[in-house]
Amino acid sequence: MPPLSRDLHSWVNQADFHVALVDGDEVVGFAARMRHRAHPQRDLGAVYATERADIEGLYNVVRGKRPVKVRLPADDYDGVDIATRKGFTERIRSATYRVPAHVFTGDFGYDFTPVFDATREFIDAIGVLYADTHRWDPPAPYTRRYIRQTMVNGAQHMAFVRDENDQPIGVAAALASDDDDVAADIALAGPLDHAHPEADAITRSLLAHLASFYALGDAPLWFEIDTGAGTNVSLANIVTPHAPAEDEVVILTSD
Repeated sequence: MPPLSRDLHSWVNQADFHVALVDGDEVVGFAARMRHRAHPQRDLGAVYATERADIEGLYNVVRGKRPVKVRLPADDYDGVDIATRKGFTERIRSATYRVPAHVFTGDFGYDFTPVFDATREFIDAIGVLYADTHRWDPPAPYTRRYIRQTMVNGAQHMAFVRDENDQPIGVAAALASDDDDVAADIALAGPLDHAHPEADAITRSLLAHLASFYALGDAPLWFEIDTGAGTNVSLANIVTPHAPAEDEVVILTSD
C-alpha cells in the first residue's frame, strides 16, 4: 500500500469531501470522494487504512446520496471483500498487457482505410467507440477538442474499417508511448457498435494494420484493457490470451 499521507495529500487537493484518521502525528486512514466530470453518473471515491476495522468504518463515510466508485488492486483480496460486504459491486477489471506486434498481423476479412489526419469524422468515431466501450460508466458528452487532446494527440497510426456504404464501422489508433521499451500504446481499437456480428473480425483487421508498423521490432505493443459488461469485449478477446495481466485493478460501485 502506498504511504497514506501521500495519497491523502493528492486527494485533498481534488476531493469535494474527505476525512482522515490520525494516530498522533501519523495518518492511519482516510476516505474521500469527488465528482467525476468525465463520467458524471458516479462520484470517485477512495478508502485507505492500515487497520481492517478502520477500513470498514471509512466505507460508511465515503458512501453518500450519489453513487460512488472505488478502484482497488486486484490482489487486495481483503479490500475487495470489505467493499463487497459494504454493498459495493464489482463492475469491471482493468489491466495492462504487453504483446509482441507480430501476433496480430494477418488478413482477417475486412479492408482498412489508413487515416493520416485526425479529421472530424475520425474524432467523432473515436468518441463513439469510447462511449460504447464505457457503457458500464457512461461518459459525459465530449467535445471534439477534448477527444483530440486526450485520445488522439500523439497518434502514430490511425485507421477506419468501413462498410459497403463507406460508413465507419470500426476505428483504431496507436499512440506514441512514454515507455522506451514499448513500441506504441493502444487503448482504443474496435467496432463502433459491439453488437455488430463481426465485431471481433473488425477489431482484428484494425489491429493487423496497426501492428504491421511494429511487427519487425522487438518492442511490444502496450494495451490497456477493461474486462466486464459494457467494455471493449472484442479487444479483450483478442489481446488477453497473449500475455499476463499487469497492474490489474478492480472497480466497484455502490449502486
